Amino acid sequence: MSISWANGTWIKNKDGITIGTVEQEKNWQSITLKQCGINKLYARPLNESHVKEIANNFDERLFGKIIICDVRFENLGYEYEILDGNHRINALKILKSEDTEVTLEPLQHMNLQSRADLYHRFNIQRKRLSSVDEFKASVVAGHKESNEIYKTCKSLGVNIKGIDPEAYPYVNSITDIRALHREGCLQKVLDVLIKAYKDTAYKERSLNREMLRAIKTIVNTYGKVVDYKRLISKLSEHPPKQLIPEIKFQAEHDGVHGATKIVDIYNKKAKKNKLSKTYLS
Repeated sequence: MSISWANGTWIKNKDGITIGTVEQEKNWQSITLKQCGINKLYARPLNESHVKEIANNFDERLFGKIIICDVRFENLGYEYEILDGNHRINALKILKSEDTEVTLEPLQHMNLQSRADLYHRFNIQRKRLSSVDEFKASVVAGHKESNEIYKTCKSLGVNIKGIDPEAYPYVNSITDIRALHREGCLQKVLDVLIKAYKDTAYKERSLNREMLRAIKTIVNTYGKVVDYKRLISKLSEHPPKQLIPEIKFQAEHDGVHGATKIVDIYNKKAKKNKLSKTYLS
């Protein structure tokens, strides 16, 4: 079965049924669906339920335009990289077969960074990428902020969800590490938490969202006044699994992400240089 573009405006199958529209294009090529694939370095995984939803509710008016790039000489296991339309292509595989031919106009070959950037722009403008998928694509695309965040994390040996192995130290709150970076305290906050728990049996969840936010508040509020060796030592005595619920509870009352709990831990048995909670108000 072959799908062809009629007059560069309507997408029709061999039975003459219209399945979509595009603007007039040039350099059309006949390509089978199985020749098309995604690059897992930046593209989000296929959502099977979304593919089935498209197939079960196929509407020719919503098919739209498929964007692919010629990557034949890169030997990636596919010949054309899908920048936009992966779920629609896979829905067609369900409705027809992977040997189905479509007549498309591939973009000329671009390097990986350029392809990731186009993918990022196509998707960010429509259905929102998850924070993890958005971050992964922006790293590969070479976006300055995301690369700075990633380099900081890697310099400390921190793994990031969706990009690195899920092994300690491991962070999955992309929104929070981005906020820490923008506030200029990402490295310090990660460094405190990693050092506090790296030699203990309490590693699990040490880079949890509540932990990141509470320590961020301490760093931003007290700065150089804090004895970080003491902070790290005192934190190491409190397993994150026990500390996180306490931070959450305190956050509901103190308005500073539960940082008052961290101050209590820091000040306990301190004979001098205690942190004042008045600065947190």
